[in-house]
Amino acid sequence: MNHRLRQLCVALILALIASGAFLLAPAPASACSCVSQSPAEAYDRADAVFVGRMTDRDVPSRLFSSTDRAVWTFDVSQVYKGEVHRQQEIVTVESGASCGLELQGSGPFVVYAEKNAGEPIPAPGEGQYAASLCGGSTELTPQVRTDLANRTPAEPILANAGGASGSSRWSWQLLGTAGLGFVAAGWALIHRWRTAG
Repeated sequence: MNHRLRQLCVALILALIASGAFLLAPAPASACSCVSQSPAEAYDRADAVFVGRMTDRDVPSRLFSSTDRAVWTFDVSQVYKGEVHRQQEIVTVESGASCGLELQGSGPFVVYAEKNAGEPIPAPGEGQYAASLCGGSTELTPQVRTDLANRTPAEPILANAGGASGSSRWSWQLLGTAGLGFVAAGWALIHRWRTAG
């Protein structure tokens, strides 16, 4: 292997190491700070309010940040505001430290959802809503039941219309494909220089 080819190989390896270190570096932590609000204020602010049990929680297989996208699915039993599907997807972030939903167990819960909760919560897709730690979503306690009893339920619960998938795996597939393409291009360049020499 001649000197120029050796230099090219070293540069290619260093570039791969640098790009891998960038992708694997943990994102800086963020802290969530919520403005206090009453259940009535949470209700008025929300685009949709419903009661349901959490049946699925979809998070990336590899977490890089507390702001990684997560999608929670609820089996809805009662709607109080907005148009809500029987199986409703809620977009949030993985961690409560970054204002993601913090609901323990399967519920039932009352969920105050928005069409767009704002940063750092990702924008919801078709058929989805967004929700955050600051939105007021909580366990359906006797006090919350009493508050909801004074409100007129909305009708009906919508059948599921095949909304956007909550998975963010496509982004990792895209990164993987780009990485493989970079490696393949590098090897092709090395092979060309080898045969030319």
